[in-house]
Amino acid sequence: MGYEGIRAMFEAYSRNKYTSTGVIQWMLNNAWPSVIWHLYDFYLRPGGGYFGAKKAMEPLHPCIRMMTVRFGL
Repeated sequence: MGYEGIRAMFEAYSRNKYTSTGVIQWMLNNAWPSVIWHLYDFYLRPGGGYFGAKKAMEPLHPCIRMMTVRFGL
């Protein structure tokens, strides 16, 4: 859930970056060991969300707008 959720959030932002105001990451890190909604864990090791954000924020990341079926970068 962490990888896919965070990746989708950052991909949606990158599609709309010139009209949206930004992204608020709720759980940057956890206060105790957990497996969801964080970029790095309690021990400061990168979690699944970190790698999802890294993949979504590539310099050249093609994505599709499902409502209009148009491609974008």
